[in-house]
Amino acid sequence: MHPRSPGVYDRRPDLPHTDHGLFPSGNQPHTGHARAAKENLPLLPSKLGSRLVALHLKDNDGNINQPLAPVKGTIPWAAFLAALRTSGYGGSLDIEIACPADEVDREYTSGLAHLEDCLTGQAS
Repeated sequence: MHPRSPGVYDRRPDLPHTDHGLFPSGNQPHTGHARAAKENLPLLPSKLGSRLVALHLKDNDGNINQPLAPVKGTIPWAAFLAALRTSGYGGSLDIEIACPADEVDREYTSGLAHLEDCLTGQAS
């Protein structure tokens, strides 16, 4: 599992979309959508199993879907990524954020660094 830049894996228009960002055949959940829907993110990998094909990673405050960089909201990234690793997931981890253009590099770098720290056990 390696985080990569946004826009690498976009929503497939030929598959039906649900409010949680999940597709019935091959799921690519958005962590922000799931968090705002009160989904227990560390349980998501085991719930989806082999149907999990890609992930869009963004953070939020747990109430509304905000496209914040990982670590800027309330998602328990270390627990979520540990569960993802345990599940055997080997697909993409696509960071999806929105911010002013002059903040993109800083926000993306901050989110990527946090995810890498979680994956290596260095996150606080």
